[in-house]
Amino acid sequence: MPEIARILAALDSATGKPAALATLVKVEGSSYRRPGARLLLLPDDTRLGSISGGCLHCQWQGKDARQLDTAGTCAGGPVFGPAVGVLGVMQAAEAIKLLLGRAGDSPRQSRLVNLLEGSQLTIAREARPDCPVCSRLDQLKTAQPVAASDTSLFLDATGVAKLGASVQTLYLTEPGEAAPGGVTSASPLDLARLRELAAGPLVLTCRYGVRSAALARLLRAEGHAHVFALTQT
Repeated sequence: MPEIARILAALDSATGKPAALATLVKVEGSSYRRPGARLLLLPDDTRLGSISGGCLHCQWQGKDARQLDTAGTCAGGPVFGPAVGVLGVMQAAEAIKLLLGRAGDSPRQSRLVNLLEGSQLTIAREARPDCPVCSRLDQLKTAQPVAASDTSLFLDATGVAKLGASVQTLYLTEPGEAAPGGVTSASPLDLARLRELAAGPLVLTCRYGVRSAALARLLRAEGHAHVFALTQT
């Protein structure tokens, strides 16, 4: 259901109750949302929509993971250069916390950072039920994270051979990197494809073993029990 339709339905069901509807009317510089974006606040703490940053899949509907690399970025906007690095480090830390099962409430929040004043403002937000990313966060939050010492996650070449002919091996590439000859490659950002392949035995590998181990743990946490990471030799 489109965002505006969900907002109208919520307003209809809240007839007679106080409500606040914020609408973004003007943008200067770089912004995730464009004029016309809406945020509805209801007395029971229900929040629908967004007028600031949040889940990129929700903000840029219709784009796949590869297209999100160039959607809603700071390119072309009057952005303070060091801010990009600072926010990048913060985003990387949140991703690591999510993979370790220590994300807390942060996946349900938008964080506004003011480097000029050294302040932060955190705003709670609801996930869009049909979003392929944030709708899975509750599942990840309740799942038991795979321990780094869990040897069942890692396989060597002999272990891969024992999985039989149905096993698929994917080499996770960085931008501009080519997979070794004869090995199928995939972007670690293409989670939709990885989830499809995770239905059967799937072995992930990469140049140093970091990306493959992280993605294997993520897919295991989502309930895909037959995903493995190839040990590096």
